[in-house]
Amino acid sequence: MLIVLLARTLCLPAGVIGLLMAAGAAGGLLGAFAARPLARLVGEGPVTWISLAAASPCWSQPSGRAWRSCGSSSRRCVTVRVSGG
Repeated sequence: MLIVLLARTLCLPAGVIGLLMAAGAAGGLLGAFAARPLARLVGEGPVTWISLAAASPCWSQPSGRAWRSCGSSSRRCVTVRVSGG
């Protein structure tokens, strides 16, 4: 479903979608290799909370950022301003 969202809703080209998928895979491998040494260093509980705190800015939407969207009836991309407080 993520690929459908990126391609149809945000109108991203295939190359950009591929780069995003590759970056996600690299981040997963990095996390897998770092998990055990970090858990030994500070403990499993703190590593869980640190990883959540480190990843949460990646999922938040900064206010005033523009998102592109395609209408379902046309392939024309529309830029939508997202404002929030």
